[in-house]
Amino acid sequence: MVDPRETDEVFYRDTLALARRNGNTALIDSLTASGPPPYTDMLDYESSLSNTAVYAYDHSRNSEGVGGFSSNLFVREYSLLEQLHAFAGFFDVFTVLYPQLQDIDFRTDVPRLEVPVYLAEVDSRHPDGSARPSSGSSSSTPRRRT
Repeated sequence: MVDPRETDEVFYRDTLALARRNGNTALIDSLTASGPPPYTDMLDYESSLSNTAVYAYDHSRNSEGVGGFSSNLFVREYSLLEQLHAFAGFFDVFTVLYPQLQDIDFRTDVPRLEVPVYLAEVDSRHPDGSARPSSGSSSSTPRRRT
């Protein structure tokens, strides 16, 4: 995220628009009751940030998989205690750290990096999920930003 607050606002607007198109009155009511972010109560983020139908793309190849966040949490490698600690960490991030990030905008706060940065745009229409230029890019190779 370049700007967490702006990203959250976009997610909120897109989720509300999808709910209206689909006639999902329960979601519309939940979103309008909370209003647009940022929120003081972390539970208010659930309605606008957890609806994967808003951005319908194949989630099976990303780090979270089709199960979303829980795909990384409830894995066989973690004991029950480790799962509980990871879950508590998730809530700590949203209740303590996430509010502190609301005023960050990397476009203005970090206008230049002293190290090379390579960005690969992913076009989810490719079945292998590989990084390729998106349809908006004219380049056939990843772009270097300095």
